[in-house]
Amino acid sequence: TDIPVGKGKLYELPGGGTALVTNTGAEVVALSNVCPHLGCKVHWEEDKRQFFCPCHGGVFNPGGTATSGPPADEKKDLKKFALKKVGENLFIEIEEIVRL
Repeated sequence: TDIPVGKGKLYELPGGGTALVTNTGAEVVALSNVCPHLGCKVHWEEDKRQFFCPCHGGVFNPGGTATSGPPADEKKDLKKFALKKVGENLFIEIEEIVRL
């Protein structure tokens, strides 16, 4: 309920990355907000129902799949994080790599 339909919130991840958690209306998704083409920041465009990268015009559907621009040409989608619901809370599930 903290994220209204059409809006998103940035969350800092361990290790310094960020995830953009967006309520697309159909679902709540957690995606990297970093374009896989050259690392620019993407944002949600509610009126077009897409994620957009302003650097080179990359477009991603609500699930993070690249649909046009350099990311689509390179077949590079936004990294998607699993969400887990516990009560009224959503948690971003991340992989933790432990080096020994």
